[in-house]
Amino acid sequence: GMAMQQSISREGDLYRVRIIDSTGNLFVDGTYLDPELQKPHGTLSIQLLDGSRQVRHFHRGLEDGTWEKYFPNGQLEEQMRYSQGRRNG
Repeated sequence: GMAMQQSISREGDLYRVRIIDSTGNLFVDGTYLDPELQKPHGTLSIQLLDGSRQVRHFHRGLEDGTWEKYFPNGQLEEQMRYSQGRRNG
């Protein structure tokens, strides 16, 4: 398996989490309200092993705004819109 390294840093009132693999690829980058990392707040970027990517947005732990999924070639695959935790479109 690949070794993953997780780093947590304070950014103002938020906790920023980065997860990086042994080759230096960034897999997860996001901010949370709490040190237990249960309430995402802001943007969460997720890079998957096949090269595809997801960008998610949260407000105080709830899904919010437009989420995007990208193919490995960088082309937009799908957009999903959320408002206060509910998907609408």
